[in-house]
Amino acid sequence: RDRLAVFITFGFFYQGCFQYMLWAKLFERIWPGRSFRASLSKLVATNLISDPVFFFPTFYVIREALTTKANDRRQVVPIALRKYRDNCFRDWVAGWCVWFPGHYVTYFWMPLHLRVPWVACASFSYICLLSYLRGDARQEEALVVSKDVPDAKEATTHGSCMEEAARLSAEATEISLAGRSAGPLC
Repeated sequence: RDRLAVFITFGFFYQGCFQYMLWAKLFERIWPGRSFRASLSKLVATNLISDPVFFFPTFYVIREALTTKANDRRQVVPIALRKYRDNCFRDWVAGWCVWFPGHYVTYFWMPLHLRVPWVACASFSYICLLSYLRGDARQEEALVVSKDVPDAKEATTHGSCMEEAARLSAEATEISLAGRSAGPLC
């Protein structure tokens, strides 16, 4: 029931309202038209700026707000952002596996008026993946990550982002979420 509330709330406010304003209004003002350069700019901005800065933090805050049992509601945002920080590399890799090709279709093929409906349909698959990986806050609390996994600050000293993403993707295949394997992300 909590999971359903999270995805309905997130879907309406973020995916329905915010993404429409971002893609149909703001991105079209910054990069108008469907030229190769404009479409590529929108694809890169969506995957490398919008999703890490807006999509995932919003998801984590909504999920924490609707599922927390914490006594102090002021702790919802800090707790949510800590959980996001702990999962960000895995979440980004999983998102990029779906959305680089998905947003290629969004920006290179879809007319402006069909972008949000297209993404709504394509999002069904992605939301199923996100629900499987991050939907159940109780199972995520049970997740045990080994002490030798570097945090985001340390990751920059251990190699490139892609090397770190590949390492974390491989690691995710070994992590068990309450008896079920997270499996490969792509």
